[in-house]
Amino acid sequence: MDVRYRDVLRPRWARRLVLTGIPARLPIASYGIGLLALARERYGSFEVAGTVVAAYTAAVVVSGVVVGRRASRSGFPRLLAGLTLLQAALLAGVVALAAQQAPTTLVVASAALLGLAVPPAGVVVRSRWAGRLADRESLNLALFLESALDEAVFVLGPLLVGLLGAVAGPETALLTAGALTTLGCLGLAAQRVGALPSDDEPVARHTPSFDIARLCAGVVTLGVAFAAIQVAAFAFTREIGVPAAAGPVLTAFSAASLVAGVLAGRRSAAAPVRAGLAVLAVSLVPAAVAASTPIGLALLLLPAACAASPSVALAFAQAAGLSTEAHRAAAFAWVSASLGVGLAAGHASLGSVAEHGGATAVLLTGAAAAGLGVLLAPGRALAAASPIPAHSSRGLGVAPAGAGARD
Repeated sequence: MDVRYRDVLRPRWARRLVLTGIPARLPIASYGIGLLALARERYGSFEVAGTVVAAYTAAVVVSGVVVGRRASRSGFPRLLAGLTLLQAALLAGVVALAAQQAPTTLVVASAALLGLAVPPAGVVVRSRWAGRLADRESLNLALFLESALDEAVFVLGPLLVGLLGAVAGPETALLTAGALTTLGCLGLAAQRVGALPSDDEPVARHTPSFDIARLCAGVVTLGVAFAAIQVAAFAFTREIGVPAAAGPVLTAFSAASLVAGVLAGRRSAAAPVRAGLAVLAVSLVPAAVAASTPIGLALLLLPAACAASPSVALAFAQAAGLSTEAHRAAAFAWVSASLGVGLAAGHASLGSVAEHGGATAVLLTGAAAAGLGVLLAPGRALAAASPIPAHSSRGLGVAPAGAGARD
């Protein structure tokens, strides 16, 4: 079956899902980096900044496992809308506290509360795709599209935080990102993609299988490698006296990753995620030892960028292949949470690494983490495109493909 992006995006519900999902997931690319820049600017320490971001990201992980599984089943419109408004208020509070240089423990605690309130937009969107697409090839292509859209957000996020932060300050950059996130999440909550169960519907417990657990372990190291790239960009550009260049470096990285993700999806790649981890492990080393200018760093990071988006897509696609139809949404939530764990661990530890060893040590640590992921992640490739049974109203909470395809 030759499935193309235009086939996946032909239904109106699919186009609406994409358009609202882009701003709804903006926190993945702007909140962490924005908090890192804000805390570093106001407190003058990467260690403090790393602790703030780690607290935020860890809270996102905890919330994602609990809320994400529920939202992935039913869309959870009332909770999604409530969390959206709450996170907007909490973001404003964190920004105000940091701007006033409040005690770091208070800022860290506020960042954690913010993380608990951030809606799991990525899990909701991917699970809605899984509920509406009836064959594995279409779902895999949609997951590659989602990872490419993640990278589109990673292009906009650093650009927003880096450039707007340099012009108007990190506070303005974060609040602007929050306003866009609020609009996107409210739009996502207002959608009715398929028949959604009520918000009071119970959610079945699910323990990941051994293969899913191994996959999640590999995804944790993937998150550490991504955190290394983010922290290294800020550390490197500050070391050479051009801190405003961090945003463009990360934007270039994400743009290259976006293109690579789209092309990989068109080729219906079916490799295990550890293939992407292997590329990251090898490609971060030259960037660590040879970069001397922001342009040089961006160019040396291109091979890693070409592996980034496909690696995330492969992780979700491999989770779909390793899980049963009834537990696919839960598998997505575990993968998303694992990526967050890696980001949290990376931000928490790599701030100190940057303080003592600079950007070189940060990137080498990221390469080592990706190498460990190659050993941890399962090597089982994705199954060939095969039918995915349609979900019942007690499954992911969306109608099977073809039902209301013109919604």
